[in-house]
Amino acid sequence: MSSQHFPTTIWSLVREADHERTVVRTAALDQLLRQYAPAMVSHLVRRKRLSREHAEDIVQGFIVEKVLEKGLVGKADADRGKFRTLLLTALDRYLASDFRAASAQKRGGGRVSSLEGLGAPIADAKATGDAFEVEWSRTLMDQAIDRMKDECDTSDRPDVWGVFHDRLLRPTLDRTEPPSYDALVERYHIKTPAQAANLLITGKRMFARVLRSVIADYAGDDDAQIQNEMDDLMQILARQGTS
Repeated sequence: MSSQHFPTTIWSLVREADHERTVVRTAALDQLLRQYAPAMVSHLVRRKRLSREHAEDIVQGFIVEKVLEKGLVGKADADRGKFRTLLLTALDRYLASDFRAASAQKRGGGRVSSLEGLGAPIADAKATGDAFEVEWSRTLMDQAIDRMKDECDTSDRPDVWGVFHDRLLRPTLDRTEPPSYDALVERYHIKTPAQAANLLITGKRMFARVLRSVIADYAGDDDAQIQNEMDDLMQILARQGTS
């Protein structure tokens, strides 16, 4: 599976994360880590076969030792590549180092808290990057789904969420046949199948808007850039579905 350049880092935020003023640096680092940590955890769980608890421990240690103490963010350079590539490379190296240290401790008779699921590192760097971008795309889609559901709950539109979820979202994720509009009419007390179809259109438009807002959190507020990232995301997901 190949992948495109998704998503683009907010390089101004990266620069602020290396700012000499503590208050600016702390706020920027906090935002960056909240954006990138879920994808790093997912990468370790799905591609390195760690338990979620172990993956979260590894990411926490990586953040403390490499990002905060060793100033990893300060090494980022927009002209040399994507920030997430720097993070991914450093994270995999940190995991390998942690694995070697744990193995040495085990050989020496020391206690090892957990080696569960530690598979061999992926040798192909391109495959590793592709895997990370797939995990990233899933993370962004999950965020958009959660944000749309919250918006439907807040605006008291369970019909929009229900039709979107049952007719499009669940069949796409589970690769199952969608229910008929007649079934949705009965399930959500909608007047006619035509009204159910209109609710699906509303749901699609809402999800597209919400997804754009999620991508803007990572790619900035340039409309052309956001659209490029959305196009790349769709291509990644399409390849994933046909792989």
